[in-house]
Amino acid sequence: LNRDTRLRREFFGGMMYIPKENSLIGNLRKLNRSFFAIAEQCTGAQSVEEMCTLLQKQGADTEKAEKWVESAVEQLMKEGALTAKTEPSIQERPYVLGRSEGDASRITHLSAPLYLGWEITYTCNLNCKHCYNVSGERGEWEPSLEDMKRFADSFAEAGVFGVNIGGGEPLLREDVIDIIAYADQRGLRTNIDTNATQVTDEGAQQLKKAGLRAVHVSIDGSTPAIHDEFRETAGALEQTIEGIKRLQKVGFSPVVRTVVNKLNIDDLKQIDDLLLKLNIHYHVLTRFLPLGRGRAYKNNLMTTPQENKKALEYVVKRRAELVKRKYYLSVDETYPMTVEHLQLTQTPIVQGVCPAGVAICMVATDGSVIPCPYFRDHVIGNMRERPFKEIWDDPFLDKFRKDAAPYQCVTCPSYKTKCAGGCRGFAYIETGDMLNADPGCWMLPQVDIQ
Repeated sequence: LNRDTRLRREFFGGMMYIPKENSLIGNLRKLNRSFFAIAEQCTGAQSVEEMCTLLQKQGADTEKAEKWVESAVEQLMKEGALTAKTEPSIQERPYVLGRSEGDASRITHLSAPLYLGWEITYTCNLNCKHCYNVSGERGEWEPSLEDMKRFADSFAEAGVFGVNIGGGEPLLREDVIDIIAYADQRGLRTNIDTNATQVTDEGAQQLKKAGLRAVHVSIDGSTPAIHDEFRETAGALEQTIEGIKRLQKVGFSPVVRTVVNKLNIDDLKQIDDLLLKLNIHYHVLTRFLPLGRGRAYKNNLMTTPQENKKALEYVVKRRAELVKRKYYLSVDETYPMTVEHLQLTQTPIVQGVCPAGVAICMVATDGSVIPCPYFRDHVIGNMRERPFKEIWDDPFLDKFRKDAAPYQCVTCPSYKTKCAGGCRGFAYIETGDMLNADPGCWMLPQVDIQ
């Protein structure tokens, strides 16, 4: 296996992670037990014949073993996870993360998150209307560099594949380069969410040198009249565009994220046109949720169910055209997506449409671990007191790991055949119950969710 490829054992077999520049987490593949067993043997020290012999010892007949190994090796090479060698070499076993054994029918989550959100500061130079953690001033307690290193150690030991660093504005931390470099040293794929207004030429070079794999930049309008209004900072769009250009100079291909709201629902095409001119290749739409600072702007900014449908229909229609130009338009899991829309997401989906507590989670600036940004009062544990693996395995998360349908969705003929159930975080924010119907779902506009 190539050096950066990671394997992690799971109850169904395992996960394989292959780094990919500028994607949210890289290429992830779910492997069954036979495929995983073969991948584990791809050390460079064994031939295909020796791997076949091993499978035969485990009960496979000769013909089946040869077929499995040939198929697995071919697929691994196609994925870029494996390089063929004509001569055997002495090499350590592949880097296998975690251990998860048990009955697949009784386990509903991964042994560790595929990736996690990692807030490193509440300090921010903007005043965005949608900010779910009301960033601005420094938090009452924020981790030191040593704390951050200890947290990164704990993530790596648990088998986490990657971290998405955010804030606040993470680039306002003076030690952000050290944090990124250390996370990279521990084998964590490191991405960062930034408004890019603070990016300098020197800073962009330092980020690249530190091992940062991808940069996510926010743009919420094609003009200052829209973007600057949403970010409540004059000149923000111009500064962000300059930051993007500096990042591109050193080799980054920034992923642009847009919070869809009433100010820009009719500006999506113009935003994509702007990004094409900026030589952007990845654009992800997320949904405005009335949390944190966003509560005060709910009536002015929150999109209706029909507007949510409109945004998804735009993505479906425009995506086919744009992909020919190597421009990839997608949405995140906050949307109440029908099954035909699921391929639009970048975030890995493990159970229905909500990966919170199943495949992802978030670590807040004060060390609190929460299922996702929208369940901020659901604190599972704190990294200052407990190791991450212990927190991830806490029974507190059981309710997120049950395959329970939203109450109003049970009798809906579209549920599980055409609809994936909606955003649990949005249902919780609006109704106080994560098992209520997503208020933004156009599939059930007549349902009383109160």
